[in-house]
Amino acid sequence: MLMTQKSDRVLRIKITGACNMSCNFCHHEGGDKVTPITLAQTDQLASFAHEFGYTKVHITGGEPTIHTGLADIVKIIRSHGLVCSLTSNGQFQPDLLDSLAEARLDSCNFSCHTVDANQWAKIQKHGNVNYSQSQIERLLNNIKICKEIGIYTKVNTVVGDNPQSALGVIEALKSLAIEIRLLSLLGSTTSLDNIDSILQQLAARKIETVSYKNSSETKVVYQTNAGMVTVKTIANCRLQTLCEGCTIPCLEGFYNTRAEAISKEIYIRLCLQNDGANSLMTLAKFRNSPQLKEIIGSSEIQTSGRVLCGMK
Repeated sequence: MLMTQKSDRVLRIKITGACNMSCNFCHHEGGDKVTPITLAQTDQLASFAHEFGYTKVHITGGEPTIHTGLADIVKIIRSHGLVCSLTSNGQFQPDLLDSLAEARLDSCNFSCHTVDANQWAKIQKHGNVNYSQSQIERLLNNIKICKEIGIYTKVNTVVGDNPQSALGVIEALKSLAIEIRLLSLLGSTTSLDNIDSILQQLAARKIETVSYKNSSETKVVYQTNAGMVTVKTIANCRLQTLCEGCTIPCLEGFYNTRAEAISKEIYIRLCLQNDGANSLMTLAKFRNSPQLKEIIGSSEIQTSGRVLCGMK
């Protein structure tokens, strides 16, 4: 099996805290008390990212497509020579994809956790099955259009108590030949067991493990009877200057640098669970912080290589 390590240094920018959905497992990228990012703040962050050797910006929310300046945000990020990707729930008008393609968006990760309207209504906590069906159809249509217009398209599926939900997503999208990524609920052994069950049912054959330098993010790539399926895994990656002495039970480790705006100030968030001074700080403070020095120094980050989910 092939082992690959990528050197991407990723900055995740939370451009809005607002969302038009309410998934019951969402972690809100650490909090929802943020203001929509401005174009000037985007330019400031992209300039910072380029200066300190970040290679990719991943746009998150909330739901990024709610932000009226999304296409301009993508243009600014790309103008600094950075790869730009986006995670979306797909609940937008399809013509937005033309604007994002024109802005040179590199890739889009769609969140699709089930194609069963009853399960969808349960995840969204609204109980309206007809409305759920219309949301599913909109999402599937936007996934198809995104692939057709040439934006690299992936689908993220959180596997919970019902493995059939993920299997339904894989079956519904099989003809598009796109990457389906299975995500576990952190801390849930049932979720991990269900991912293994899905892989067994798909006769999965492990072909590659991809890790990311200086990040707990890892993925295992499988060839299956339904096409390519990847499983997101978490390695035990820690920042000494962030994690040493911390007593909070940790499931993610150091994943990526996260950025958000609160009023006129840009903040950097390094941990989803800790709002302490070593984790949540202004961009100005972060520029001169030991945490940034450790991130860009690479060799200081401790990684055990432990994998928390996926078939053995």
